[in-house]
Amino acid sequence: MAFENNTNLGRVEKMIETLHLIEKSATANRATEAQIRATLAPLIEALARERAKQDRVLSAALYLKLKETGDETHA
Repeated sequence: MAFENNTNLGRVEKMIETLHLIEKSATANRATEAQIRATLAPLIEALARERAKQDRVLSAALYLKLKETGDETHA
């Protein structure tokens, strides 16, 4: 089963909807920017870790492709 499927896309949509609810709650409760950041920190850190993994994979793939094509100056 492919990762990019309706189930996972639906999960992402739910995350976005939840973020909107948190933003609405922050506004209603007059949360400070620091309070909002503290609440969202675990999510932001998890997303950053995932992005870092993807960047490493892409960097390795690019390195191998450049090496394969003989473009050692950029590898």
